[in-house]
Amino acid sequence: MSGSLALFRKVWRTQAWHCLGLATTLTAAFAGCRGDDRTAEQSGAVDVQSTELFSLEEPPAEPLGDFSSFLRWRDGWALADVTNRTIVVFDTLGRRLGNMGRPGGGPGEFRGLGPITLENESTLVALDNDLQRLSTWSLPQRAIVGAERPINAPNLPKAILLRADGLLLGGIWPKDLQSLALVEPVSNQEVRRGAKAPALYQGSSFVAGSYGAVFVAPMGDSLLIGWQLVDSIQLLGPGLVPVRKFEVPVIRRRGTPPDLIQRGRDIGDVVGMTPHTSLLSRLGLLSGDRIGIVHADLLREADGRGRTRGGSREVWLTVLNRSGEPLCVDLRIAARTQDIVRAHFDDGKLLIFRTSAEDGVTRVSSVTIPETCLGT
Repeated sequence: MSGSLALFRKVWRTQAWHCLGLATTLTAAFAGCRGDDRTAEQSGAVDVQSTELFSLEEPPAEPLGDFSSFLRWRDGWALADVTNRTIVVFDTLGRRLGNMGRPGGGPGEFRGLGPITLENESTLVALDNDLQRLSTWSLPQRAIVGAERPINAPNLPKAILLRADGLLLGGIWPKDLQSLALVEPVSNQEVRRGAKAPALYQGSSFVAGSYGAVFVAPMGDSLLIGWQLVDSIQLLGPGLVPVRKFEVPVIRRRGTPPDLIQRGRDIGDVVGMTPHTSLLSRLGLLSGDRIGIVHADLLREADGRGRTRGGSREVWLTVLNRSGEPLCVDLRIAARTQDIVRAHFDDGKLLIFRTSAEDGVTRVSSVTIPETCLGT
């Protein structure tokens, strides 16, 4: 149990999470670009260059399933394979080292594998949404550490984050539409909730339930939070107290159409709504404490080798300074594609995990951020 308690006292380790930005003077200039279906070709977008680093090794008998939670540990990479309900561990070159956990409800098993995070450089913590419990794993040994413990994690959190004062759960709670919950380490009870979801979510329980992912990134003793559907983020101070709200500029990507709730009522399903909007998919820090925001214009079609419900139509990067002022807006990091493109911020760099719709291979590349995006 001491190992489990220690995990809650660790300082922040970030996993995935997002957004910021915009000077008020730019709002009107970008307003005319929101909600349309212009392609990158029509708007003159130029692809940001990237360099392939390695591919994730997949034995023929153990292909990867769908994954959204992945992180960098001391000796490589780990990802939560929600299809196969196991955590897959790789070295720094993408060679598969093995798995942790398997399907089931017993010790060391997962019934509904949720988000993962790091306790330290070699220890991983996983949340099982169905079993409502946390488990701690040694990545070098690929074995469970200590006893699994129950956790009150309502509404299937999409992300978890370790802080010095406890465990932060991220999602959208349907009763009060709060987006973050801090859980006390010893009693395992909620200390507080905060970050009420924006008005778009408050207007439709369908929207709140279908697009419930939130993304956060720590900045000193503060926190940035962004919501999957909304072109804005919020700065939170200690105690999850809201400080400022920033609009996220839109030039080339679709943005969130103002009639999205009505679209949901008319169409009645996520498949019909998604092609009309951009979804926030990652937030993190670049070098010089710049904020990197990744959006994807998604495509929901038949399953392919990309192993998810559809491919990414186009993927965009926006870079902001700490004050929320845009340095670069909607740089295209993936042209229109049915591949699945996932972003990861690692030590001031942006990496892309791209799962091919043709051969199913996941290739990892480093994105070259233009110098103009890192200026003062």
